[in-house]
Amino acid sequence: MAGWVRKIASLGAPASVNALGFESYLRSAGNYLTRVSQEAARGFSTGSEVAGVTDPGVSKTLAPPGEPTPPPGPKLDLLAKYVAIENKSRAEKGKIALVAVRQTYQMHEADTGSSSVQVASLSHKIGEMTEHLQTHRKDNHSRRGLMAMLVRRQKLLKYMRRKEPDSYQMVLKSIGLKDRTFVEKKY
Repeated sequence: MAGWVRKIASLGAPASVNALGFESYLRSAGNYLTRVSQEAARGFSTGSEVAGVTDPGVSKTLAPPGEPTPPPGPKLDLLAKYVAIENKSRAEKGKIALVAVRQTYQMHEADTGSSSVQVASLSHKIGEMTEHLQTHRKDNHSRRGLMAMLVRRQKLLKYMRRKEPDSYQMVLKSIGLKDRTFVEKKY
């Protein structure tokens, strides 16, 4: 296992790697190891050295001479498990869900700022924040952010009702919001 880790490290990770960069780095390292293992299993030469390995104690081939190449089994499965969505943090899961919400309401491929996309993403964030505040009742800073998001969504809906009535009705129906345009007199 240590040899595999050294080989992954030898692929040259940048010095300052953030979480998402490290994840993509691990994915590319896993793809590289899978490809090299498949080539070795088919009988292709993988070369006598792995690029970047300078430690004399580390084997420079994928498998010691005379031994068969190990199949890309459990060790690469660990990499797939690391990258799997079930093992992501709550914040990362929220970001992935937010991207999915934005994609469902896009009018074209590069649309990230139309009113319908903004209302849908705000509604998703409001739902997450409401769930958070049910657990953490005394988190007044997040409560203030929730109130700001509610006001921003309300203003966007008011704009959409004036300028884009068709998309306004579509967004209300698909998100499940009520049309509160008619307000009776309170007294």
